[in-house]
This record gives sequence, structure tokens and C-alpha cells, in this order.
Amino acid sequence: MTKNVVGVILIVAGLALGLYVGFYLMFVKGIIQLIQGITPVIVASNIAWGLGKMIGASAVGTLSGLCLVIPGVALLEG
Repeated sequence: MTKNVVGVILIVAGLALGLYVGFYLMFVKGIIQLIQGITPVIVASNIAWGLGKMIGASAVGTLSGLCLVIPGVALLEG
């Protein structure tokens, strides 16, 4: 019973972590950094880092979410 509850909590936390890291920290902050790199003076490194964040957002969000989802599934199955 306790293993099932902890497993479900880990799965939900993994989904929340993946969405937070992938969407907010990488995608939204990448857009913000891209806009800040354009105004008032164009800074190429800020534009490049912003684009890199936006491109890698899906992979980073997926990997960070899987770090908690996989142990949660293992607890549910075991």
C-alpha cells in the first residue's frame, strides 16, 4: 500500500518537474532571453543561448521528468 502511494507521488512529481523545467525554465525563459538579447543593443550570445534553450526544452523536460517517473513506475510494478 505504501509503495503504491509513493509510486503515484513520484509519477505526479515527475510530470510536474518535467513540465516546469521543460516549459518554464527552458522554453519561456529562452524566449525572454531572446527578446532581451535583441533590445536595446543586439547581443549575439544572448540570442544564441535563448535559441539553444528553446531548441533543447523538450529533451531537457523529458529527461528531468523521467528521473522521477521511472522509479515511480518501478515501485508500482514491484
